[in-house]
Amino acid sequence: QHHSAVLQHDRNRLSPSKPRSFPMRSKMPNVASLNISRITVCLLVCITGCTSLTRRTETASSTEPRKSQQALSTEQQALKLQLAMARSLEQEKDFEKASQIYQNIIKQHPKCVVAVHRLAITYDQQKRFEESEKLFKRALQLQPNDSNILCDLGHSQYLQRRWADAEENLQKAIKLNPEHQRSHNQLGMVYARTDRTDRAMSEFRAGGCTASQAHINCGIGMILDGKPAQARQELQVAGQSQNLSEDLRGRLDKLNQMLASADKTEQPGRDSAGSLDFHLVSATQK
Repeated sequence: QHHSAVLQHDRNRLSPSKPRSFPMRSKMPNVASLNISRITVCLLVCITGCTSLTRRTETASSTEPRKSQQALSTEQQALKLQLAMARSLEQEKDFEKASQIYQNIIKQHPKCVVAVHRLAITYDQQKRFEESEKLFKRALQLQPNDSNILCDLGHSQYLQRRWADAEENLQKAIKLNPEHQRSHNQLGMVYARTDRTDRAMSEFRAGGCTASQAHINCGIGMILDGKPAQARQELQVAGQSQNLSEDLRGRLDKLNQMLASADKTEQPGRDSAGSLDFHLVSATQK
C-alpha cells in the first residue's frame, strides 16, 4: 500500500502539470489587442491629421476666390465711380476732362464698351469726328447691333452733313428697335434738312413728338439750312395749337424773334447750330 502511494506520487511528478495562473498576468494587456489599439490610434491620428489638412486646404482654396471676388468688386466699384465722374463732366460740358477719364478707363479696361461709346460722343462735342467714328465702330465691334451706338453714330454723321450715312445708320437702329425714339427724331431731322418734310413729320411723330413739336423741329431744320421763309411757315403752324406748354411757347417765341432779327441783319448761315444753340424738340432727352 505504501508502495502504491509512492508510485502514485511519482506519476504525479512525471505527468505534465497545468500551467499555473498568476494574478499579475491577468492585468497585462494582450499583445494582439495592444497592436490593434495602437493601429486604431494611429489611424485616428492620421485621419484627424488629413481632415484638418483638408480643412486647411479647403479654407485656403475657398479664401483665394473670396479675395479675388473682393478685388473684382473693388475694381468694379472704382470703374463705376470713374464713369460717373466722366458723365458728370459731360453734363457740365467739360468734354476735354471727360475725354481724359474715358481714355484712362479704356487703358485699364479695353473692352469697356460704355467708355468707348462715351469717348466717341465727347470727341463729337469737340468736333474730332475722325477719331469719334473709329470709336463708334470699335464700340459696335464690342457690342454689335446696339441701337444707342448706331443712333449716336448717325448723329455724328448728321453733324458732318453726311446725310446718306446718317440715314443708313439711323434706319439700322430703328430696324433693331422700332420704338427707339431718339433714332426716329434724329432721322426726322435728317429728312427736315434734306427737304423731305412729310417724312420728317412722320419720324418726329414716331419719336413721340406732338404735331406742334414736329412742326417746330422742321422749322429748326429749315433755319439751320438758311431757309427762313419755310421755317416761318412751320413755326406759324405750330403756334396755332391751343395746347402748347409754357416752355414750348417760349421756345417758339425765341425762334420767331431770331427770324425777325435775321431779316434786319443777315440770315443764319447753313449749319449754324452752334451759334444758334438749337436743341431738337422731342418727347425724350438724350
